[in-house]
Amino acid sequence: MMATAIDQVRRPASRQTIPRVRGQSFPGFRANLLLAVLMAAATVAWSPRYWPVAALHSGVFALGIAWLARHAASPQPVVWSRLFIPMSIVGGWGAVQLALGTSVYDFDTSRALLYWFSNAVVMFLAAQFLGTGHIRRRFLTGLAYFTGVIAVIGILQYFTSPHFVYWIFPIGQYSKAVGPFVYRNQFAALVELVLPVVLYRVMGERRHRWVSALLAAVLFAVVVATASRAGTLLVGSELALIFLLGWRRGMLSRRALAMVSGQVLALAVVFTLVVGFQDVWSRFRQTNPYALRGKLTQSTLRMIRSRPLMGSGLGTWQTVYPEFATFDNSLFANEAHNDWAQWTAEGGVFFGLALAVLAAGAAILAWRTVWGLGVVFVFAHSLIDYPLREPVIGAILFVLIGAMIAANVEMGVGIGRRGILEVGKYSAANVRTTYPDAENDAISQTRQPAGYVYLPGNNVRRASVRFAAATRGPPGAYTGTACRSRA
Repeated sequence: MMATAIDQVRRPASRQTIPRVRGQSFPGFRANLLLAVLMAAATVAWSPRYWPVAALHSGVFALGIAWLARHAASPQPVVWSRLFIPMSIVGGWGAVQLALGTSVYDFDTSRALLYWFSNAVVMFLAAQFLGTGHIRRRFLTGLAYFTGVIAVIGILQYFTSPHFVYWIFPIGQYSKAVGPFVYRNQFAALVELVLPVVLYRVMGERRHRWVSALLAAVLFAVVVATASRAGTLLVGSELALIFLLGWRRGMLSRRALAMVSGQVLALAVVFTLVVGFQDVWSRFRQTNPYALRGKLTQSTLRMIRSRPLMGSGLGTWQTVYPEFATFDNSLFANEAHNDWAQWTAEGGVFFGLALAVLAAGAAILAWRTVWGLGVVFVFAHSLIDYPLREPVIGAILFVLIGAMIAANVEMGVGIGRRGILEVGKYSAANVRTTYPDAENDAISQTRQPAGYVYLPGNNVRRASVRFAAATRGPPGAYTGTACRSRA
């Protein structure tokens, strides 16, 4: 019976059974263009002028128009997710405010509308472009390596010329730049997004595992050295959580977990001692360090109560805040230092609720993929700071959500039925699957609902399934009916 099941899985499937994967034509080229747009935007994020933001939005919209044109000329199946519904509300909410005249400052709301609409477009495009496993893997790897380069440049610049970006472009004396980011918490947010991808590679790779371990340690050490308190706590939590999830889901044995986590932690400690941790330690020892942010949040909550439904208009917090300020320390309050409160004050409760639904859905996807957990941590970071006010950080976050949507569709989880293999009454909690182009072999060992084994749709015909242990019977036995594709 076991041989019959395996032979049936290996048998080539018809086109009707396994539909062609979306975007087979030049998919890697489209993904590379998207990565290039993000990298270019991050490289010039230091500029106080608007042109870097305009360039990012122009690149995203150009990719969107190109996708629409190609889809019109040669229609392909569209990756769909229910998360596109709240994101559509978020992306178009500024237009509703402008149409109804509820914004106190139309110009700022127009710019905010471009920001959110661009994020909606880039999230959709990422879901379309990154639908194939090896393309998505290359994209995420490129993003991780680029972040590593930014980290190395950033730490050298931070200690040698902190008030000059790339040792050339001057910035204000009030802050120290980390690479192209003039605010350390925004660099920390970039690391929070990328570090789970790197740690996932550490657990899933063998040939070049040391490269990913080295990169993870460097990213952690640079966040500590640049004295981001929230960033230090969050990236440390990511290290612990992702290794724990990897072990719980069978991606690593207990012995392998101890070895791999020990390597990463040892390297992280060494690099942290090299670059120093004194600045962040002194900041942790400050008395009531979030007192100012608490007062800003209180004022923002008063803003919400004054305009609960439609808000004051996206992007108008700086304009409205003085009316609700409860103190004056002679400093300019640029943001609320609580993105969630500020989003609700600017957009109203419906806008805040749509974002909360989107974040909850992204958290579910991140729990499934593991490598997308950085999205959850950045949304959490937004409760005490404003990391997503940097447009390229917001774009990368929504790209990762789109990539998680693509990964779940490809594996047949939650959306559609592509690539699902039904295994009769067999409990798939003890089934291992291996396939050539999966995220990596370890993902096949994750626990799935009873009766199903998830495989990428484009790899089912070449997949091999081996049953490690059946619910009934000794290891290696199989007590169900023959596998059959249910695409």
